[in-house]
Amino acid sequence: MPSFHAQLAIGPFKPVLDSFILDINQDIDSLGRPSSRVFAGMITMAFNTSADPLVAEWMFSPSKQLSGTVTIRELEGQTLKTIHFTNAYCVEMDEFFDGTANTAKMTTTITISPEKITVGQVKHDNDWALIEYT
Repeated sequence: MPSFHAQLAIGPFKPVLDSFILDINQDIDSLGRPSSRVFAGMITMAFNTSADPLVAEWMFSPSKQLSGTVTIRELEGQTLKTIHFTNAYCVEMDEFFDGTANTAKMTTTITISPEKITVGQVKHDNDWALIEYT
């Protein structure tokens, strides 16, 4: 039985998350020392597929940026962690359905890359330059 409950919120779109991965990293040199600035924010999330077109529209538009929140709660309802993301691009989307499984549900998995991220009280800005699409 899970001990946590996580929910994504982007405006009125608020799916419960089946899984959540937050990747924060930096390059290292041959001795294992940091050799780049911190890159924060690749977020991968899986949830039950919805008829709401928001995610597909986000993925198919290379210039669309959205902001939102992931809230992770303990089963008793107490908030364990809140992650706010700002100006995120949807950089990957997978939809999966296995009709042979007993659960027979359709799952959407997305990976987003935000410009800014706040984890609890800790803030990080990837300092993106303005990108123009033609």
